[in-house]
Amino acid sequence: MGWHELMFAKKRKLSRGIKSRVNEVYEDTYPRIPLPSSAAGQRSRKWFKLGHITFHTIPNQLGIAALLLWSTVWCALYPTETKILSFCGALAYTVAESTFTFFERGTPYTSFGQFFANLLYIPIMLDYYPLFLSLLPPVLAPPHLFILLYPLNVWFLEVIEELYLIRPIYGRNVAWIYEDYNDEYLEGCVRLGHAPAWWALGSAIYLFLPTIKEAIGALV
Repeated sequence: MGWHELMFAKKRKLSRGIKSRVNEVYEDTYPRIPLPSSAAGQRSRKWFKLGHITFHTIPNQLGIAALLLWSTVWCALYPTETKILSFCGALAYTVAESTFTFFERGTPYTSFGQFFANLLYIPIMLDYYPLFLSLLPPVLAPPHLFILLYPLNVWFLEVIEELYLIRPIYGRNVAWIYEDYNDEYLEGCVRLGHAPAWWALGSAIYLFLPTIKEAIGALV
Protein backbone atom coordinates (compact mmCIF):
# COMPACT_ATOMS: atom_id res chain seq x y z
CA MET A 1 0.00 0.00 0.00
CA GLY A 2 1.44 3.37 -1.06
CA TRP A 3 1.46 6.68 0.82
CA HIS A 4 -1.62 7.91 -1.03
CA GLU A 5 -3.68 4.87 -0.05
CA LEU A 6 -2.55 5.27 3.56
CA MET A 7 -3.31 9.00 3.78
CA PHE A 8 -6.57 8.86 1.85
CA ALA A 9 -7.92 5.43 2.74
CA LYS A 10 -11.34 4.75 1.23
CA LYS A 11 -14.18 2.59 2.47
CA ARG A 12 -13.97 -0.98 1.22
CA LYS A 13 -17.52 -1.04 -0.09
CA LEU A 14 -18.94 2.10 -1.62
CA SER A 15 -22.57 2.35 -2.65
CA ARG A 16 -23.50 3.77 -6.02
CA GLY A 17 -25.14 6.70 -4.21
CA ILE A 18 -21.93 7.65 -2.39
CA LYS A 19 -19.91 7.46 -5.61
CA SER A 20 -22.50 9.61 -7.36
CA ARG A 21 -22.44 12.29 -4.65
CA VAL A 22 -18.62 12.34 -4.64
CA ASN A 23 -18.59 12.74 -8.43
CA GLU A 24 -20.95 15.68 -8.05
CA VAL A 25 -18.21 17.57 -6.19
CA TYR A 26 -15.01 15.97 -7.50
CA GLU A 27 -15.76 15.25 -11.14
CA ASP A 28 -14.99 11.76 -12.53
CA THR A 29 -13.56 10.42 -9.27
CA TYR A 30 -15.58 7.28 -9.99
CA PRO A 31 -15.87 6.78 -13.78
CA ARG A 32 -19.16 5.71 -15.37
CA ILE A 33 -21.18 6.65 -12.28
CA PRO A 34 -23.92 9.19 -13.16
CA LEU A 35 -24.64 12.25 -11.04
CA PRO A 36 -27.68 12.36 -8.72
CA SER A 37 -30.88 13.16 -10.59
CA SER A 38 -32.15 16.74 -10.54
CA ALA A 39 -35.91 17.23 -10.76
CA ALA A 40 -36.75 20.42 -12.66
CA GLY A 41 -33.34 21.90 -11.93
CA GLN A 42 -33.86 21.78 -8.16
CA ARG A 43 -30.33 20.57 -7.46
CA SER A 44 -27.25 22.76 -7.62
CA ARG A 45 -24.96 21.94 -10.54
CA LYS A 46 -21.59 23.17 -11.72
CA TRP A 47 -22.14 26.36 -13.70
CA PHE A 48 -18.80 27.76 -14.86
CA LYS A 49 -15.21 28.15 -13.80
CA LEU A 50 -13.38 31.44 -13.31
CA GLY A 51 -9.67 30.85 -12.98
CA HIS A 52 -9.34 27.96 -10.55
CA ILE A 53 -12.68 28.59 -8.78
CA THR A 54 -15.80 26.61 -9.70
CA PHE A 55 -19.18 28.35 -9.51
CA HIS A 56 -22.48 26.51 -8.99
CA THR A 57 -26.10 27.28 -9.74
CA ILE A 58 -28.41 28.30 -6.89
CA PRO A 59 -31.46 26.06 -7.30
CA ASN A 60 -34.21 28.16 -5.71
CA GLN A 61 -35.21 31.57 -4.40
CA LEU A 62 -34.54 30.60 -0.78
CA GLY A 63 -30.91 30.02 -1.73
CA ILE A 64 -30.71 33.41 -3.41
CA ALA A 65 -32.26 35.02 -0.33
CA ALA A 66 -29.71 33.28 1.92
CA LEU A 67 -26.86 34.50 -0.30
CA LEU A 68 -28.16 38.08 -0.18
CA LEU A 69 -28.71 37.90 3.59
CA TRP A 70 -25.19 36.68 4.38
CA SER A 71 -23.71 39.16 1.88
CA THR A 72 -25.51 41.98 3.68
CA VAL A 73 -24.22 40.74 7.04
CA TRP A 74 -20.65 40.72 5.75
CA CYS A 75 -20.90 44.16 4.11
CA ALA A 76 -22.75 45.89 6.96
CA LEU A 77 -21.33 44.34 10.11
CA TYR A 78 -17.72 43.38 9.42
CA PRO A 79 -15.13 46.14 10.06
CA THR A 80 -12.83 47.09 7.19
CA GLU A 81 -9.80 45.33 8.68
CA THR A 82 -11.87 42.18 9.16
CA LYS A 83 -13.13 42.36 5.57
CA ILE A 84 -9.57 42.58 4.24
CA LEU A 85 -8.40 39.73 6.45
CA SER A 86 -11.31 37.47 5.54
CA PHE A 87 -11.02 38.23 1.80
CA CYS A 88 -7.28 37.54 1.74
CA GLY A 89 -7.70 34.42 3.86
CA ALA A 90 -10.57 33.07 1.76
CA LEU A 91 -8.67 33.74 -1.48
CA ALA A 92 -5.49 32.14 -0.15
CA TYR A 93 -7.47 29.08 0.90
CA THR A 94 -8.79 28.59 -2.65
CA VAL A 95 -5.18 28.15 -3.79
CA ALA A 96 -4.34 25.84 -0.88
CA GLU A 97 -7.48 23.76 -1.45
CA SER A 98 -6.84 23.45 -5.20
CA THR A 99 -3.32 22.23 -4.50
CA PHE A 100 -4.47 19.82 -1.80
CA THR A 101 -7.27 18.28 -3.88
CA PHE A 102 -4.83 17.79 -6.76
CA PHE A 103 -2.83 15.41 -4.57
CA GLU A 104 -5.93 14.06 -2.82
CA ARG A 105 -8.26 13.47 -5.78
CA GLY A 106 -5.99 13.84 -8.80
CA THR A 107 -7.76 17.01 -9.97
CA PRO A 108 -7.57 20.51 -8.44
CA TYR A 109 -10.89 21.75 -7.09
CA THR A 110 -12.17 24.70 -5.11
CA SER A 111 -15.52 26.47 -5.20
CA PHE A 112 -17.08 29.88 -4.79
CA GLY A 113 -19.30 28.28 -2.15
CA GLN A 114 -16.22 27.55 -0.06
CA PHE A 115 -14.79 31.02 -0.71
CA PHE A 116 -18.04 32.73 0.31
CA ALA A 117 -18.43 30.65 3.47
CA ASN A 118 -14.83 31.42 4.43
CA LEU A 119 -15.44 35.15 3.93
CA LEU A 120 -17.99 34.94 6.71
CA TYR A 121 -16.41 32.40 9.03
CA ILE A 122 -12.65 33.01 8.85
CA PRO A 123 -12.79 35.96 11.31
CA ILE A 124 -14.57 33.72 13.83
CA MET A 125 -12.06 30.95 13.25
CA LEU A 126 -9.06 33.26 13.66
CA ASP A 127 -10.27 35.45 16.54
CA TYR A 128 -12.58 33.37 18.72
CA TYR A 129 -10.44 30.23 18.77
CA PRO A 130 -7.50 32.08 20.43
CA LEU A 131 -10.02 33.81 22.69
CA PHE A 132 -11.33 30.43 23.83
CA LEU A 133 -7.80 29.22 24.56
CA SER A 134 -7.06 32.39 26.51
CA LEU A 135 -9.88 31.49 28.92
CA LEU A 136 -8.13 28.27 29.92
CA PRO A 137 -5.78 28.20 32.92
CA PRO A 138 -2.18 28.94 31.80
CA VAL A 139 -1.08 25.41 32.67
CA LEU A 140 -3.65 24.06 30.18
CA ALA A 141 -3.02 26.57 27.40
CA PRO A 142 0.64 26.64 26.39
CA PRO A 143 1.40 28.08 22.94
CA HIS A 144 1.67 24.66 21.31
CA LEU A 145 -1.94 23.91 22.34
CA PHE A 146 -3.02 26.42 19.65
CA ILE A 147 -1.57 24.08 17.03
CA LEU A 148 -2.42 20.80 18.75
CA LEU A 149 -6.14 21.55 18.93
CA TYR A 150 -6.39 23.28 15.55
CA PRO A 151 -8.05 20.31 13.82
CA LEU A 152 -10.98 20.74 16.24
CA ASN A 153 -11.22 24.37 15.16
CA VAL A 154 -11.38 23.35 11.49
CA TRP A 155 -13.85 20.52 12.06
CA PHE A 156 -16.14 22.94 13.88
CA LEU A 157 -15.77 25.32 10.92
CA GLU A 158 -16.71 22.55 8.49
CA VAL A 159 -19.88 21.69 10.41
CA ILE A 160 -20.98 25.33 10.76
CA GLU A 161 -20.17 26.23 7.15
CA GLU A 162 -21.97 23.22 5.69
CA LEU A 163 -25.11 23.44 7.82
CA TYR A 164 -25.60 27.21 8.04
CA LEU A 165 -23.75 28.83 5.12
CA ILE A 166 -23.42 26.44 2.17
CA ARG A 167 -26.50 24.19 2.34
CA PRO A 168 -28.98 27.07 2.82
CA ILE A 169 -27.68 28.62 -0.41
CA TYR A 170 -27.02 25.59 -2.62
CA GLY A 171 -29.17 22.89 -1.03
CA ARG A 172 -26.13 20.65 -0.64
CA ASN A 173 -22.44 20.94 0.14
CA VAL A 174 -20.84 22.00 -3.15
CA ALA A 175 -17.48 22.69 -1.48
CA TRP A 176 -16.28 19.29 -0.23
CA ILE A 177 -17.39 15.75 0.56
CA TYR A 178 -15.53 13.03 2.47
CA GLU A 179 -18.26 10.39 2.30
CA ASP A 180 -16.06 7.82 0.54
CA TYR A 181 -13.35 7.88 3.24
CA ASN A 182 -13.24 5.25 5.97
CA ASP A 183 -12.80 7.85 8.72
CA GLU A 184 -15.54 10.30 7.77
CA TYR A 185 -18.29 11.50 10.07
CA LEU A 186 -21.55 13.44 9.80
CA GLU A 187 -22.33 12.16 6.30
CA GLY A 188 -19.01 13.22 4.83
CA CYS A 189 -18.80 16.62 6.52
CA VAL A 190 -15.58 15.97 8.48
CA ARG A 191 -12.69 13.54 8.16
CA LEU A 192 -10.23 12.62 10.92
CA GLY A 193 -7.43 11.82 8.48
CA HIS A 194 -7.11 15.45 7.43
CA ALA A 195 -5.78 16.36 10.88
CA PRO A 196 -2.13 16.60 9.65
CA ALA A 197 -3.20 19.19 7.08
CA TRP A 198 -5.04 21.15 9.76
CA TRP A 199 -2.00 21.00 12.07
CA ALA A 200 0.07 22.47 9.24
CA LEU A 201 -2.55 25.19 8.73
CA GLY A 202 -2.60 25.95 12.45
CA SER A 203 1.19 26.20 12.51
CA ALA A 204 1.20 28.68 9.62
CA ILE A 205 -1.54 30.78 11.22
CA TYR A 206 0.21 30.78 14.60
CA LEU A 207 3.46 31.97 13.01
CA PHE A 208 2.20 34.51 10.49
CA LEU A 209 -1.21 35.83 11.59
CA PRO A 210 0.15 38.54 13.95
CA THR A 211 2.34 39.94 11.15
CA ILE A 212 -0.54 39.82 8.66
CA LYS A 213 -2.87 41.64 11.05
CA GLU A 214 -0.22 44.28 11.69
CA ALA A 215 0.23 44.83 7.95
CA ILE A 216 -3.53 45.15 7.39
CA GLY A 217 -3.80 47.57 10.30
CA ALA A 218 -1.14 49.76 8.71
CA LEU A 219 -3.16 49.93 5.48
CA VAL A 220 -6.47 51.13 6.89
